[in-house]
Formats: sequence, C-alpha cells, structure tokens
Amino acid sequence: MVFIPFFILCASILSILGVFLQVQVYAAPVFRNSTDDTIIVSRDDSYLDMTQYLSAHNTIRALHGASLLTWSEDLAAGAQTWADACNFKHSDGVLSEVPYGENLAAATGGEFDINAAVESFMGDEESYDPSSPTFSDFTQIVWKNTTIVGCAYNTQCGNIFPTSSGMATLHVCLYNPPGNVVGEAEYVSFSFYELKANLAFHHNFFLTLCGVSTSFLLVQASVFFDLRFVK
Repeated sequence: MVFIPFFILCASILSILGVFLQVQVYAAPVFRNSTDDTIIVSRDDSYLDMTQYLSAHNTIRALHGASLLTWSEDLAAGAQTWADACNFKHSDGVLSEVPYGENLAAATGGEFDINAAVESFMGDEESYDPSSPTFSDFTQIVWKNTTIVGCAYNTQCGNIFPTSSGMATLHVCLYNPPGNVVGEAEYVSFSFYELKANLAFHHNFFLTLCGVSTSFLLVQASVFFDLRFVK
C-alpha cells in the first residue's frame, strides 16, 4: 500500500480544483465562408464586428455547455440586407437559401453596441424553466445544434420607433442550423454557474480540512472568479 503524505494529498486536490475554478471562455477570431469553407482573415471594421459578435455569443454558449460558433459570411450578408432595410420583424426565411434562426434587437437613446444587443437577446434566460421549456432569443443563442452565425447592424433606422425617439440601432443575427426546433435539446441543463458553485464548495471543504482558513479562499476567489454565480 502506497502512503501519500496528507499535505501532498491536500495540495494535489486543491490544485486540481483551482484549475477548474480558473476556467476562462473566449472566441477564436476566425470565420468561414459557408460555401467553400475557406478561412477568412481581415483587419477592417467588419472583422472587429465579427469578433465581437462571436465573442459575445460564444462566451454565453460556453457557460451553457454548447460548442463555439463560427462565422458565416453568407448569413452575415443576409443579416446586413435586413438591417439596411430597417426591418424590425422576422424575415421568415427570405434572406438565405439555407434554413436559419433569427434574433433581432433595436434601441434608441444612446450607444447600443454589439455586446448590448447580444445581452438583450439573453433577457429570457432568468425565466427559462428546463422542466417546461419555451423558445426565445436566449434558447437560439445556446442551441446545441447551431454551429454558425452571421450578424449585422444599422445605426440609422428612423422608422422603428416614433420619430421623437431619434434614430435607432438595429442588430440582426442569423443562425444555422436553426434553433428552437420542437423535440430537440436546447442546451446542457447543468450550467457553468452550477459547476462553479459546486467546485467552490468542494474547494472550501478541502481548504478547511487541510487547515487553511476560509478567508484565504475568499481572497483567492475574488481574484480568480466572480462569486456572483447568478444575476
């Protein structure tokens, strides 16, 4: 029987838990042309927009156990066509030859940037009940079977809200394969928030067991991850 010193066992367990508690999510800044699968690399404004849309979506998807999306120029072109026309209504499938899901967001009275738009898509997250699922912009973002996205915006839409409200910014995102399909699983129900909470509990348990103060955990936690697991 191999004897492992207690302090080494403690250090090993805490190291493993610490790695998981420092999980970070990101979006790779590349995208594919959906017709020929060619990797596109650019450094202009459209590239920056693409990376922001991807990062905003993929950060959320990672928290719900869904794979990272890649960029579709075809879907982005369709989204731009719809945004340029300032159509704040669903397009009913006219923007692409492939089926797609669709999220729209518009606002006036200040800068409504890409991150704000994607955050607005998440408005139904808190009310989502896995035991009685409903479809929404949120479920489209985290839909497991969706693999590509293309988005666009227009900052000069004067016909969406009353004239007195000023110009609106409209964001349009298209997704393929489309989400919100009856009978398919939306996303992994064991969310990243629950995972972090469970890891933090066990991390605290082993710290106490190994004679390390809980205050040390709180200091480390404030550095490595946000203790506010839910909004």
